[in-house]
Amino acid sequence: MIQVRGVSKTVHSATGESVPILQDVSFQIGGGEFVGLAGRNGSGKTTLARMLNGLQQPTSGTVLIDGFNASDHSCLMDVRRLTGMVFQHPDNQIVSSIVEEDVAFGPENLGLSQGEVKERTDWALQVTGLTKLRHRNPNLLSGGQKQRVAIAGALAMRPSHLILDEPTSMLDPWGRDELMETLHKVNRELGVTVLLISHHVEDLLCTDRLIVLERGRIAIDDAPEVVFAQEESLADWGIVMPDVPFLMRGLATEGVKTDASIVSVEGMVKWICRLLNSSM
Repeated sequence: MIQVRGVSKTVHSATGESVPILQDVSFQIGGGEFVGLAGRNGSGKTTLARMLNGLQQPTSGTVLIDGFNASDHSCLMDVRRLTGMVFQHPDNQIVSSIVEEDVAFGPENLGLSQGEVKERTDWALQVTGLTKLRHRNPNLLSGGQKQRVAIAGALAMRPSHLILDEPTSMLDPWGRDELMETLHKVNRELGVTVLLISHHVEDLLCTDRLIVLERGRIAIDDAPEVVFAQEESLADWGIVMPDVPFLMRGLATEGVKTDASIVSVEGMVKWICRLLNSSM
């Protein structure tokens, strides 16, 4: 479980002025949840994500990862073992010229036996669909494939939680779909908790919950369909309404009886099929 309790973060500007980045943020994420984190640039998303891996420390408040305090240096090994981190630019995480060696880098540095390292590497490559690319140079792969290499490297550490900071921002639609499919597979089949930061609202539609940060505070923490129903607040939060809710609202204004809980394309297709069947 990830627990964030009353976390605030303040930095000092060049003039010495105190600038609040996070202000009294509290939430918890249960094991196996898939949670989205959204908000405009500068809302504190990346700072918060880095705190969950012990890469930054709060000015006040507590971050607990399965009971380990992420601000306690004696707990950092456990925190980073439990929490894998994938950043926006996969090139910053690639350390080898061969895919399988890159994925094996983390387990090797844990001092594991060669057999255990190979088992973890093979497993992570299989889960992320990279087995056939294991001998390729990761620098020659597509953006989506590089991100999967970064995810495989994180998974090889056998984390309970996976934190991803804008992993789809530099991908084309095909690469984004490919990556999201991998993340949902990791979440569903392996029970890994996923916290996904993204500006692409389509990435956030199939999450269990969506947390929105605004000026360092939590503006809302609820199911995606509830968040996207806050039509008047979305612009204030720097969020664009997804296509499906936008279309459903348009149909509602034309007198069509719609379902406000539908936010994904798959959900809309099923709704249309039910509508057609009921009219026959």
